[in-house]
Amino acid sequence: MILPEGIREDLDVGLKELAGKYGVSIVVIPGANWNDDLTPWPAEGVFKKAKPFGGQAASFLDKLTNEIIPETEGDLGVMDAERTILGVSLSGLFAVWAASIQTPSPTSSAYPVRFGMTALLSG
Repeated sequence: MILPEGIREDLDVGLKELAGKYGVSIVVIPGANWNDDLTPWPAEGVFKKAKPFGGQAASFLDKLTNEIIPETEGDLGVMDAERTILGVSLSGLFAVWAASIQTPSPTSSAYPVRFGMTALLSG
């Protein structure tokens, strides 16, 4: 789950309760550059004087699938996990985009980690 700065701390307790209740691991990924890492294509900022969107989602997805997820699953001792990608707001756009470009072939190495389910909130 990729969340905007400031929201992460507010959700920690609730996410831990949900994870325990349903027997799942919920991983929050901090540090994404919201306007650059989560946008699939460059675009002008939405509001006056807003920074433009950088369109670096492909690079961030590569880092997510080839570094963050394997490292996290290794730390958790999880193998062959069922993965859901979830995003809030702009990260919801990223989640849907990331799921839509997943290559269907299990032999493809472009994006080796697959997301079985996708969820977005206010995307």
